[in-house]
Amino acid sequence: MKFTKWCLIFLFTASTLATGPTRSSVDGLVTLNGISPLPDVTVGLEGLANGRHWQAKTNASGYYLFEDVRPGAYSMWADARGYGCILIPRVAAHQGERVRQDFSFVRGKAYGACEGSEKKE
Repeated sequence: MKFTKWCLIFLFTASTLATGPTRSSVDGLVTLNGISPLPDVTVGLEGLANGRHWQAKTNASGYYLFEDVRPGAYSMWADARGYGCILIPRVAAHQGERVRQDFSFVRGKAYGACEGSEKKE
């Protein structure tokens, strides 16, 4: 009985480890001139297939994180007050992958507005 129980536990654990995580994460830094972190920047993530969207704010170090992201194709943007918007039209998230997407604003460069980003709350 004990042997059977341990065999079942082992098989369940091995199958769980073999499949790995099913979700991804997307994170990165938002900086000015590639050096100085930009805090309180709104970063958006929108599914290209389903139109679902999420927003995050950068912390004091310019870091943002989206956890538990389903595999798929997304568009992303960073909207920094006083600088404008940077749009990345396509970012791919694969199963169990950590996707790194940094944004770097350049002082003095004109960026457009994030069309519709104020609606994506």
